[in-house]
Amino acid sequence: MNFTSISKNSRFKKLFNSQDYFKAAILYRIQRLLGHLFDLFFSFIEHTLGYLVSLDWRTTTKTSEDILVCRNQKYSLRSNEDSHEKFQIDDTLVKYGCKVINFYWDQGGFFGSQIKLWLLICVAKPKIIIFSSYRVKSWDSSHPSRLFIERIRKKKNTKIIFIWWDTCSDSFYDTHISYLKSIDSTHVLMENPMLDLSVKPDLDSKILGLYSTFVENELLYPRKKNIEVSFIGRLGNYRSYRREYIEFLMESNVSAYISVFEKENQVSNDKYFEILGRSKIVINFSFSVDKHQFKGRPIEVFHSGAMLLETYNKQTASLFRDGIDYVSFKDKYDMVDKIKYYSLHPEEAEKIAKSGRDRMLALYNLNVFWDKVFQANN
Repeated sequence: MNFTSISKNSRFKKLFNSQDYFKAAILYRIQRLLGHLFDLFFSFIEHTLGYLVSLDWRTTTKTSEDILVCRNQKYSLRSNEDSHEKFQIDDTLVKYGCKVINFYWDQGGFFGSQIKLWLLICVAKPKIIIFSSYRVKSWDSSHPSRLFIERIRKKKNTKIIFIWWDTCSDSFYDTHISYLKSIDSTHVLMENPMLDLSVKPDLDSKILGLYSTFVENELLYPRKKNIEVSFIGRLGNYRSYRREYIEFLMESNVSAYISVFEKENQVSNDKYFEILGRSKIVINFSFSVDKHQFKGRPIEVFHSGAMLLETYNKQTASLFRDGIDYVSFKDKYDMVDKIKYYSLHPEEAEKIAKSGRDRMLALYNLNVFWDKVFQANN
């Protein structure tokens, strides 16, 4: 691209035709650079402290029955809502019969997070450590380095499980699982039952393609069905293609509960669970960054006793039966046509919703889930 073509670019014109915009752009980039330098400085100190404390020469031979779950405590930085990791990991483990202790990534404090984690492991002596939402090569100082985790595995006689929530991108395997292959561990992919990783995993890698799981009838359960259709989700970034569908849904005069706020402003957990439980039909879009995924929404919908109406994809079809346990759609026209059809034939929608819920409770419940995880980790 030559200078002439660049100068005709609308972003270039906007930048240099407005003094205020130019100033704001420069200040924004300076702020980002300072932020990166700040993160890098404190990350270096934190990882150095983590490395030093991990040089502890003592080796643990006996472990307790505790399971240490390292995860986010809150749904987002500006939210007081519990992370869904609590519902899907902690609550299901307790129901399974395990004793759970926690270390929170987002509550680690300004300094000494990795020291606190090491001391917690030394005192609790957990038999298993679950790293959920672990940030690989992160400048976030609360997340320990690969070397730190290798020392845990070697010196503390504990087993390691990584739980991943967004694996449906072309780069995930190389940047995450392959990077951590020196650690004897099990990787659980919570939304990728087909193990669609764009590459063939190493034969010695313990990788499970599973699904979200919840305690039956505790948070998500069928309620009085007085909402015809609902969609609660986001439209930003790679999800922007959803906007066309939602706009067409509204233009088609379909009665629906729609919430498309970004993460910081989404409805509360209680309200979210309530809306799903009251819905007759719930819409879900399965396409992620580079490919389709079996995100937590379908399992939430099945628990709620609603009929799942979802983008056609092979991930969901590998576990549930299209037209029997849920209904897929090909495009926005097919989506609206099927909403109108099942709204006129509620008994068929109820039958499909019940079939999906029954299949989920029989084949994909928390006991089946944790049996597979722990068997793979032996």
